[in-house]
Amino acid sequence: MSEKTKARIEKIRGWCLFQTNDFATNLMRDLKSIKALWNYLILILFFWVVIFCVLYHGETCGNTAIMTVGTVVTAVFTNYVWAANAEKKAAAQFPAYAPSTGPLKTPEDQNG
Repeated sequence: MSEKTKARIEKIRGWCLFQTNDFATNLMRDLKSIKALWNYLILILFFWVVIFCVLYHGETCGNTAIMTVGTVVTAVFTNYVWAANAEKKAAAQFPAYAPSTGPLKTPEDQNG
């Protein structure tokens, strides 16, 4: 094997290792999030339902399973985006407690 081929193989191997590490890191981060965990659970359950329907009841609900994919996926990911947006709004509206060094303020002063 030539040195050029060995360098290419090493470059591909490094890329594969980086992608695997990146995927594992992102997956572990997602599993720490309840929202993402529910999305993965719903995705797995829905995948199982579609496969079950197509394999065992293909003549009656095969088309139905395919037609509902868009609706279910849209609903799950739309709710994920809305929940993330609501969390950001809530975090901006109710910031973490930070003791002030100045004079004490009333709750009305802090909200305005």
